Amino acid sequence: MPPKRPNKVLIAFLAAGGTLLGLGAITVAIALMMSRPGGANSPTTPSPAGQQKLVAVFLNDDVTPTQMREILQTLDPDPGVISVAYVTPQHSKTSTQLPPSIRPSQPTALFVARIRDTATIKTLRQRLAGRPGVQDVKDAE
Repeated sequence: MPPKRPNKVLIAFLAAGGTLLGLGAITVAIALMMSRPGGANSPTTPSPAGQQKLVAVFLNDDVTPTQMREILQTLDPDPGVISVAYVTPQHSKTSTQLPPSIRPSQPTALFVARIRDTATIKTLRQRLAGRPGVQDVKDAE
């Protein structure tokens, strides 16, 4: 009896399911981060002048769920980060809540973090620059 050949449809279905599961885990992680103390305030809402700043972490088009999770793990435990929000490619170019200095010219996914001080901005730039999945890091001026 010849060996059974793998069912290509089943393999494709399982691969798609694994991808969806990974994206779901990232969505849950973002939701949990936003529900933490200080995270309920969206980083795209106005803050008192001179007190808090925004940093945008632009993601590559081919960023993986694992890379997104690692980027979030870099942002989340930092005491200088007040909150983090994910902005989809569809909303990044058209969102009027993003300041023009961090609004991308092309639709791209990004994380927007509300930061307490300028020292944290420098630290985050150093930690995130050149990291897999990160295209650029900009702060709102």
